[in-house]
Amino acid sequence: MNKPFILPLLWLFIFFLVSCSTTDQRSENTASIMPSSSNSSAFSRHLKRTVKLIDNNNFVKASESIANLSQIAATHNEQAEVILTQVLLLDKQGQTELARTTLINEQNRQKLNQGDPSTKKQANELLARLNQSTGHYLAATKGRIQNTQYYQSNTAAYQKNHQAIWQSARRVPVDQLKKAKKEAANPTVEGWLSLAEIFSTQNDGFKNQIKAVDHWNQLHPTHPAALIPPSEITELRTSFNDIPKHIAVILPFEGKYKPVSDAIRDGMMHSYFNQKLSQLKFYSADPNTSFMETYQTAVHNGADLVIGPLLKEHLKELSRQDSLPVKTIALNTLKDFNTHTKNLYQFGLGSEDEVDSLIHFSQKGQHKRAIVLSENSEWGRTNLDYFKKEWEKLGNTIVDSATFTSTQSQAQVIQKLLNIDDSHKRKKQLEQTAGLSVESEPRRRQDIDMVVIFAKPDQALAIPPLFNFYYAQDLPIYSTSSVYRGYTDNKVNQDLNGVRLTEFPMLVQQKSIPSKYKHSSLVRMFAFGQDAFSLAERSPSIQTSSNLRINGATGTLYLKDQVIHRELTPAIFKNGYLKPYRIADNSYL
Repeated sequence: MNKPFILPLLWLFIFFLVSCSTTDQRSENTASIMPSSSNSSAFSRHLKRTVKLIDNNNFVKASESIANLSQIAATHNEQAEVILTQVLLLDKQGQTELARTTLINEQNRQKLNQGDPSTKKQANELLARLNQSTGHYLAATKGRIQNTQYYQSNTAAYQKNHQAIWQSARRVPVDQLKKAKKEAANPTVEGWLSLAEIFSTQNDGFKNQIKAVDHWNQLHPTHPAALIPPSEITELRTSFNDIPKHIAVILPFEGKYKPVSDAIRDGMMHSYFNQKLSQLKFYSADPNTSFMETYQTAVHNGADLVIGPLLKEHLKELSRQDSLPVKTIALNTLKDFNTHTKNLYQFGLGSEDEVDSLIHFSQKGQHKRAIVLSENSEWGRTNLDYFKKEWEKLGNTIVDSATFTSTQSQAQVIQKLLNIDDSHKRKKQLEQTAGLSVESEPRRRQDIDMVVIFAKPDQALAIPPLFNFYYAQDLPIYSTSSVYRGYTDNKVNQDLNGVRLTEFPMLVQQKSIPSKYKHSSLVRMFAFGQDAFSLAERSPSIQTSSNLRINGATGTLYLKDQVIHRELTPAIFKNGYLKPYRIADNSYL
């Protein structure tokens, strides 16, 4: 083992102690305010009753109780705790952004700063959490670094906050990291941000990341993250030292799947030539023969990791096994996946991750009431049903939904969705009743705040102009990556201007795309291959309890129940071009 990659004994010792510490298991969604000892007993009793009402989702009575609480608040600290209670209520009601802005309101901050130290601590902890949950990750990082002062004598609380700092920093967009790092006056803040930047560079690879981490440690030997490395760093080193030596890739290189398999292979080879840490051997999977035969041949030939299969029927073969001899990363997913098949992991480009990312994106915009338009196909209906289920779980509303069978039918469907047809009917009824010709402009419904569309590129192009035509220019339109072909054609994509979507980071950033794929819809398969190879390299970290998080070409990859999920990048069309969208300040780059 090379000396630079041996974890210092001090790191191991501290990491062991911290890992063994008990942590606070209370859900962050549970309202909690610890009344100060300086409060009157009457105020403290009333405060506890109010918090209990919030916990029990009795929002009407909680609001009335807060009003009464405000009337009996006699001291600066009691007034500060009333503000905290108001913020907790807003957060529990799902108005998280309003809760955050209420907490940072200048007048409220002045009152909070006049509170007792314990109250100011609770306010700062709450603000960090709200910044995190609303996508203000840089502010959350800085706030949690500042909050470290509260936990010097509490190992468990220190460890929890320490990991939370890293989780916040890892989610700060790269452009913000670079800028904030340069502007940071506090060396602790600069250290956290520069360390996060190392891990936020797409597909930077093992060698470069390890070298960068070692260099960072030389520059920051006494930094908190050097003394207690985030688990992602320890897993990175473990993966580097135990990287698989012989990787077998089994794809259908013959027949109709050949173009897809070739693009996946090209993506893998692109990453492979940047690293050359493993040997790659490719096998062709015949769709008409048993996949297990090819799989067993690859293992017999010395493969210590397998990438594949691509086809669902082949994945079903594997999933019927109780255990596989080596770790296997399947390039597809099954809904009835047997998580008890040892060493089998699913990684696919299914739409559920995209819909989850879309919901996360739109939630940050504080949208609650949506209409949904989807193509009338199995794919479209599946997306609509999944969105509806997950959207309503969060307490949001699907006001109406509809499907279309062709581009020719879209206008009529959209008129009905927006209630424009009802507006026309009312005009005709008025003209018939009055016996006069009435001049009036149709009016769309006003009970919605967003539109969601599930459509393929050819079908999607006409939809935004139709919503604009039918008086809905002010309604934000959200979609998954399905509306975009994957390559720049700004003349064609002008019709998508203003559409907000979730997309592969590689396509949003337009980096590391070979000329062969810059104008090909197979670019997504190329990105898929890159990420498959990245997962293979980091396979020692793949386990159900892992904190695996990779900034990949198809999204930020993470593991849950033996399935690799993706968080996609927010984007928006401007002047026919796809631009990164920054949720925190509602802007694009």
